[in-house]
Amino acid sequence: MLRAYALESKVAVYPRIVVDESLVAQINQNYQKIFLRKDTDGMWFLDPFSVGIRGNDTDSLLEDGYDPHEEALKAVHVEIANALKNLTDAGQRVKWMWLQTQLAIAESDFHREGQPRYWASMKDRWPKK
Repeated sequence: MLRAYALESKVAVYPRIVVDESLVAQINQNYQKIFLRKDTDGMWFLDPFSVGIRGNDTDSLLEDGYDPHEEALKAVHVEIANALKNLTDAGQRVKWMWLQTQLAIAESDFHREGQPRYWASMKDRWPKK
């Protein structure tokens, strides 16, 4: 608990959930690959885009042939761009730019895999139709 507090107060500069290296070592490597990401500063964090995001209109998007996760990523992209346009505080700007970078990674992963990392990791576990 004390280590988590120290990480949060001194290391988690960006809007992320930092995971201590000693805890990462105890997590199954498959789960590490799906849910965690090692940042440029060497800190592990919980990847907010790994499981996929969807909005309230998931069913209608699917009916119209759109991927709800892809549409949600586009919406988040717009929100981040709008926030960055209006920010003047350098500290806040750095946080939003970090989030923009994480989103770009998630978008790249999605376009390569066709689905969020969690669902891509599960594709071989579902029964064949």
